[in-house]
Amino acid sequence: MMPALAREMVRRNHDLVLGDARDEALVKELRKLGAMVEVVPGTEDQTRPDTFQKLVDRARDAFGGFDSACIRTGTHVNASVLTGEEKDLDTVYEGNLKTVFYALRAVVPPLVAQKSGQVIINSSAGAMRPQPQQALYCATRAAANALVRATALAVAAHGVTVNATGTAGMEDPSYRHMVGADESPEKRQAATASFPMKRFIQPEDAANFVATLIDGTATGQTGQFFPIDAGWSFI
Repeated sequence: MMPALAREMVRRNHDLVLGDARDEALVKELRKLGAMVEVVPGTEDQTRPDTFQKLVDRARDAFGGFDSACIRTGTHVNASVLTGEEKDLDTVYEGNLKTVFYALRAVVPPLVAQKSGQVIINSSAGAMRPQPQQALYCATRAAANALVRATALAVAAHGVTVNATGTAGMEDPSYRHMVGADESPEKRQAATASFPMKRFIQPEDAANFVATLIDGTATGQTGQFFPIDAGWSFI
């Protein structure tokens, strides 16, 4: 989703601070479209407490501040309560909850200080529809959504909105391979059959929706979780 979101935000006349954007062609494309783009190296490890602060510091140094932030976190572990081990729980706790804590601690205070701003944390649709074999993953995603909501309520009176989004069935090579959808048209049809919309979500689907939540035009919702999953969460 994030490259598509970067393109969409540039189309909506925003400059960008990107973390560890290793796709140089994408950065060149965004700059060619007219955006000022700052790339911050050393931000790939989101479990470090200083990672997100580096992004905030670069935004302050380059642009004098920022108006919105979208943070995509996530560490996958396939484990149920019966099969998972303590190390599995530690992994998803670090990757799915502590990272959100670190992100919110970095990006929210400057927005509260300026009395305006929008934040999106991208978690997972699995937070709404827990899966038995991903119990630890889904539980930490749900905890992250609760943290987002509590933070949103704490800062709502300061003109700052904080929401979460989550995807399932995103159209990308790794997901297609995981579900066997790239093996044949029949396998793809079988893989999409579990979604009410009978298709995978495109990165642009998510990007266009998220962009509207952080481009300054839609400021009437906060503390919400929005699944972007072709209806999967509701079956």
